[in-house]
Amino acid sequence: MTGVLYASLPELKEYLAIADAANDVDLERALDAASRKIDGECGRTFGLQTAQTRLYYPESAWSVRTPDLVAVTTLKTDPDGDATFDTTLTAADYELWPLNEGRYQEIRIRPQADDSFTPGRYVQVVGTFGVVVDGGPPVEVRQSALILASRLYKRAEAPFGILQSTDLGQFTRLSQTDPDVAALLAPWRLTGASWVMV
Repeated sequence: MTGVLYASLPELKEYLAIADAANDVDLERALDAASRKIDGECGRTFGLQTAQTRLYYPESAWSVRTPDLVAVTTLKTDPDGDATFDTTLTAADYELWPLNEGRYQEIRIRPQADDSFTPGRYVQVVGTFGVVVDGGPPVEVRQSALILASRLYKRAEAPFGILQSTDLGQFTRLSQTDPDVAALLAPWRLTGASWVMV
């Protein structure tokens, strides 16, 4: 597995009405692939990732957009552009916005701070990032993971994306995008975010 699974193996087995453990490895692989697909589609991770280092371009000398920031360990700037990040800002120099939220979308320099961001130069943020709702992924993400994982698991039954119904004697082409998944994930897609993970 390469990250947080957005649904559990027992949930997927119940969803597919599978009682035995013969295909557990394939089911877990499908869940992992579905979860990473959701990450890619939404541009964010639905689990807490600690000790991550991300680089951002500030919008101005006073603000940098930091989607899904949960906590800051260190905040550094690189005013001369040599990629050394030798200026460290203290917690007294900035505020996390929106105030009183569990997930912050922006870091703002306080008016009394001695330092500021340099537009066009990276800001380095080390901290905790991610999206959780009531301790886990949002319900829409969990359901999407089940739908996608079941599609991926059943994919071997539809070579070349064509599903045959032996009872009806007809063929059906599988759509590339599941409309239910697209609708479920729409509110969770992150737009306009630009950052680099180090």
